[in-house]
Amino acid sequence: MTEPLPVAACSPAPSALEIRELTLADAVCAADIMHDASAVMPGCDPSLHTRDEAREYWRDHVLPSGPAWGAWCEGKLVGTLATSPGWIDHVHVLPAMHRRGIATALLRHAQQHGTTWRLFTFLINTPARVCYERVGFCVEETTDGERNEEKLPDVTYVWHAAAAADAAHASSTASGASSLATEP
Repeated sequence: MTEPLPVAACSPAPSALEIRELTLADAVCAADIMHDASAVMPGCDPSLHTRDEAREYWRDHVLPSGPAWGAWCEGKLVGTLATSPGWIDHVHVLPAMHRRGIATALLRHAQQHGTTWRLFTFLINTPARVCYERVGFCVEETTDGERNEEKLPDVTYVWHAAAAADAAHASSTASGASSLATEP
């Protein structure tokens, strides 16, 4: 079993991370990361579920639902991303490792393994929303929060590989056109 990384044990750049599929042996550590990350997530109430409930949930529901990947730094699990068909259900990073590109690396990895992904977060979770939008997710819908345990307004994002490829092509074409326009 992989143990959580001690606070400030490494300062990875995304290239220093190893991303690999999680197994049942990683369930406890992945659940602990979710539980700890929830404690600092805007709008999230970590008291809704105990650490033991989170561990059972990862073991019995999250990992069997679809591929889940972990980001390792120096052999320690520091972030997770779990999926079910068409959905990214969980993206969690150890709080001490926030703002180091770990969630971005996990999202980009998922994008390499799917053609359409949806996910949702609370409207007040600005750091997550900025991260999702930075890697190409677009707002699909917002709700009043009736569908989540916290009853907070939320937002669903969607990412389509075809739309991302079209946007990249349009961007490269536009930059090519502008450089041609400036040549004598």
